[in-house]
Amino acid sequence: MLGDGQGVRSRTQFRKLRDTDGVFEVKSGQIRIPCFYAGGDLILAFGVRKKSDKLPRKDIRRAISMKREFEQNRER
Repeated sequence: MLGDGQGVRSRTQFRKLRDTDGVFEVKSGQIRIPCFYAGGDLILAFGVRKKSDKLPRKDIRRAISMKREFEQNRER
């Protein structure tokens, strides 16, 4: 369990990605899920299976782009 409604319990399974303007990463085994907050909701962008500890930069850029698009559409 990552959280209990009061916050995140595991910083190794959920962390903010540096230089991303609010994009986070959920990790479980080989699965990486970039995500971001919109209001009080946590939006899961997409999932990838990785063999290394780091999420590739292209996937981080994709998550940033999805966050910006989501925010623009939400303002309408």
